[in-house]
Amino acid sequence: MTCRTGIALSLLLGSALLAVPAVARADRLILADGRTITGSVTVEGNTVTIKAAFGTLQFSRQEVARIEMGETPRDEFEKRRAATAFDDADALLALAAWAEGKSLSREAGEVYQAVLKVNPDHPVARKKLGFVRIDGKWHEFAGAMELARSKLEAGNYDALLSEILPALSGAAPSPRQALQAGELTAMTLLRAARFAQAAEAFKSLAAQADAGAATRYLAISDILSGNKDGMYVLKEKYPPDAEIRGARAVPIGPASLADPLVLQAALWDRAKEHIAAGRKIMDEARAIQETDPDTARTKYLLAGRTFDKSDALVEGISRSYRIEIARRQIAVLRRDSESNARKFDLLMESLGSQKMSPAEYRNTVVRLIHYLDNVREDLNSILALAKPYAQELALETKWAELDLQRIEEMRRVLKKELDARN
Repeated sequence: MTCRTGIALSLLLGSALLAVPAVARADRLILADGRTITGSVTVEGNTVTIKAAFGTLQFSRQEVARIEMGETPRDEFEKRRAATAFDDADALLALAAWAEGKSLSREAGEVYQAVLKVNPDHPVARKKLGFVRIDGKWHEFAGAMELARSKLEAGNYDALLSEILPALSGAAPSPRQALQAGELTAMTLLRAARFAQAAEAFKSLAAQADAGAATRYLAISDILSGNKDGMYVLKEKYPPDAEIRGARAVPIGPASLADPLVLQAALWDRAKEHIAAGRKIMDEARAIQETDPDTARTKYLLAGRTFDKSDALVEGISRSYRIEIARRQIAVLRRDSESNARKFDLLMESLGSQKMSPAEYRNTVVRLIHYLDNVREDLNSILALAKPYAQELALETKWAELDLQRIEEMRRVLKKELDARN
């Protein structure tokens, strides 16, 4: 009896599994060992596959006790949508809220769009879709940001801080755009001479930003914290080239950090401190470049990281020093490649002037290819160093490209000779 019952249960389970369509939906898969897994089930032959939140698992039919069929949230959403009156804004809002609660963001967005067809000015649907209301009109995020920036330049600080910027921060469709809105808020606080609040706002932004932007935000926060009255003393007029460009300059002496040019001047001073530190490391590297090239290379990398900080404060301020580092490193690589080239030439002469056994000949060709590979590696390193400064290092780039062509041609000839000997 037990055996027959076991056979009957096995047949019954097999029939139940075979009855499941190729792409079936199931809420729960109950295994023979008692485990329960929730997800979407697929049955193919003797294999039962379930796509769960944590991944996809497969089981044989013998491991499965039963499948309890159910609907996915998307299935239920379709049923709810079919039962919703699309001319009823409140009913649509309820459906959209339900979809959001089930993490069906795309479907929720579609329903909010449907709300706007019923009521184009509906505030909840507009906000949910990322619109911001400014001066009685709805604007998408990018347009609202531009309008907010224009209001900042016009000095409308109170309206920005009380209404527009909080709405922008809440409507940002991505972390990057939320950071943009946060920076605009911090800048507005600064322009409104709310220095302590601005310092905190920039400090908060640094925790959300990438390394370069974080360096700049922290520097601004530090400048404001160090000058609590908002006054900064300029030791030289800024910008230095203002007269040449016919632009406004801030004169030497105390000035308010609420003035964007004064803030730029303060960042310029900070950037120059990093430049001075980087130049010192460059000088240390140059002093040992001939005797200890590996340590010199490490120091040049350290100088580059120091210049990263200066460039984060004033874009491109360290470019001339980076070019100088590249030139120095290219000079070292040139000497290395020329040394290998001389070794190649001497060995090449022996190839045609000495009697060699087949093994000696082959070994000589292998060594020649090795010297060419060393030269090729140096030339590729030169091109990598010169690439960011294509205009300033055009001659170095051209030399390296021409030499690489010659190296590749010689290498092909030698490789062909080696293959023929083999």
